[in-house]
Amino acid sequence: MDLINNKLYCSDSGSGGILRANLDGSSVEFIVTKNPQTIGSVEGGIALDRTNGKIYFGSHLEGGSYWVNRANLDGSNIETLMKGVRANDFAVDESGGFLYWVEWPADGSLHEILPAYIPLFGINRVALDRPGAGATSNKEYILTGAFHSLALIDNRIYCTEDWVPYGTGAIRSANVDGSNQVTILTGLPGTATLHHENKPQFITGFISLDATAPTVSSVTCYHERVRFS
Repeated sequence: MDLINNKLYCSDSGSGGILRANLDGSSVEFIVTKNPQTIGSVEGGIALDRTNGKIYFGSHLEGGSYWVNRANLDGSNIETLMKGVRANDFAVDESGGFLYWVEWPADGSLHEILPAYIPLFGINRVALDRPGAGATSNKEYILTGAFHSLALIDNRIYCTEDWVPYGTGAIRSANVDGSNQVTILTGLPGTATLHHENKPQFITGFISLDATAPTVSSVTCYHERVRFS
C-alpha cells in the first residue's frame, strides 16, 4: 500500500501480473503483466520501496526458473535482480537499505515439509544497492524455518511459519539481522499471511491443513485479527 500516492498494489496469481488501484478500489490497472519471453508469471507477495520508487516481486518462468525482479511503481523499467531464487514474500527496509524475502526451494516443489527439507526454507536479505542478475552470492541467510510471509516494523522482522506439522504453525519476530528471535504465537494450524495495518496491529489469515491428507477437501480457510502490545 502506498499511502503517499494513495495507491493499493497486489499480485494476481490468476493472471500472473500485478494490479494497482486507488485506495477506494477505483482506477484498477495492470502495471506488470505475464510475459513468457521475459519475466514469466508474477508469483507470491510484493513489496514497495517508496523512497526510491520501486516495487519488488518474484516471478516463475515456464521452464521452471524463479527470479527476483523490481520495477518502477508504474510497472516500467523491469529489472531482474537475482535468478534461481524462489521468493514467496518481500519486505523493504527503506531506512536500513535492505530487501528481505521469504525463500522457498527453487526446484519448484514444497517437498512435503519434513525436517530434512527445513534448511531449504528461510528468510534472506540483500543490500538494495547490491542486487544484480545472478548475484545470489550477495544474499545473507538470516533465519531458518518454513516461513510464509513477513513484515518489518520498528527494526523487527515479523514472520509466519507455515506448512509445518498440523497445529505447530507460529508467528515469530527477530531483529533485522536475524538475532534475538522471539515466538509470539504458537499452535496455529498453518499461517498464510501477515499484514501490517496500524502498528502494532496485524491481520493474519490461517489455513487449516490436515498434513496426513493434504487435499482440497482437507483445507479450511478462516481469518483472525491479532493485536500485539
